[in-house]
Amino acid sequence: MKKQTFTLAMIALMGIFIFTGCEKEAEEEMKPISDMTIAEYAVSDNNFSILVEALSNADLVNALNGAGNFTVFAPTNAAFTALFNDLGVSGIADLSKEALTPILLYHVLGTEAKSSMITSGYYNTLSPAQGGFLSLKVDVAAGVKLNKNTSVTTADVQGSNGVIHD
Repeated sequence: MKKQTFTLAMIALMGIFIFTGCEKEAEEEMKPISDMTIAEYAVSDNNFSILVEALSNADLVNALNGAGNFTVFAPTNAAFTALFNDLGVSGIADLSKEALTPILLYHVLGTEAKSSMITSGYYNTLSPAQGGFLSLKVDVAAGVKLNKNTSVTTADVQGSNGVIHD
């Protein structure tokens, strides 16, 4: 009888630990997007798994986890796949840190620009170029288009350190 009581008590105790662990996990998953950094948001969305890998390989995760008011035109996995095809490479592993860094920084503005603030024109990115920065052409005549052919499909995802458009 004591053995049976002990066994039931152990099962009950294990159940409490399991349910408590699940509750903590659920709480972490429910963090509002507005409390996430840009990097945390990218990690939370499967559409950005290649972007997360690229940021890691280029040592830029800390930059997009840090304080700031960034605007990121976040390339999705589909956009990276198209880039790989254009470059003739099979994936992120084929691109060096030196190649990835300017590509990634080309998608980042050093200020926060929500869609209501964006007008047609050129915006300086954080991608370095001969004593300055590369510019990104934005056209808002028929939706938001970057460099004439890339459309923003989701705008104004507000994070704790900036805004994301993808």
